[in-house]
Amino acid sequence: MTGLEQINHYLASRGLGQIGDTGLLAQFGFLVRDHLHFQQLLAACAPELRNGMYEALVPYLGFRPKALDVYIIDAAADAERRQLPILKPDGHLEQYRPPEIHGVSDDSE
Repeated sequence: MTGLEQINHYLASRGLGQIGDTGLLAQFGFLVRDHLHFQQLLAACAPELRNGMYEALVPYLGFRPKALDVYIIDAAADAERRQLPILKPDGHLEQYRPPEIHGVSDDSE
């Protein structure tokens, strides 16, 4: 079974349309519960695909969406608050480290 066939089988087993069906995005949009759920979905999406995902689902959401950058900022703040690991460009996870704050020294004394 090809990857596309596996995806279509999975979608069909959940009562959804198949890849290429015109109503599939509307079905996906209907399944997004609220702002937090949408934020979590966007955060789980690869960064280079987020804008496309956002634009594709917005017309079908059951609530008025925030701007994409608001969801991204909120997700980043949540990740920092929870001290989630950081995904590095090479695909490895790095432990969260709080930013260091350095005071300004007064060299005039």
